[in-house]
Amino acid sequence: MVSTQQLTAAIASLLNDEFAPDTPVAFPGRTLDTSSVDEWVELAIDDLSDDIARRANNQFLSFRCDIHVFVKRGDDALRGRALVDELRTLLDGSDVSVRDTDLSDDPIVALCRFNESRVRDLTRSEFSRHDLIHLLISWQPTAQPTS
Repeated sequence: MVSTQQLTAAIASLLNDEFAPDTPVAFPGRTLDTSSVDEWVELAIDDLSDDIARRANNQFLSFRCDIHVFVKRGDDALRGRALVDELRTLLDGSDVSVRDTDLSDDPIVALCRFNESRVRDLTRSEFSRHDLIHLLISWQPTAQPTS
């Protein structure tokens, strides 16, 4: 069974390759000091379910993948939307390999298929000390073990 840690590691690695160091990536187990950066993204994976597998009698696993985009307000008011567009281009309709890094040969243990994303604007400037733009991109991908 594919673990949340393996899914998180695969997606975080992809995000780091694409966006770091200009746009740091936070995920469970990694904290960021955001005081010196103007933008960052935070990855969260949850709601793992094998309901699809039980109904269809196969090995698919569904889960929710959320990426929160944070941009400090400044001269570029559209920077948050630009990051969202980059993330959607990277992940919408893509396949992401999930590896088991605990094994010496680092085998691919699953393939994640991302569907179309949903975007919500969660910016609440009246409550924000830092006057942040906060956008949320959500997917409901599936993962299929390779063996």
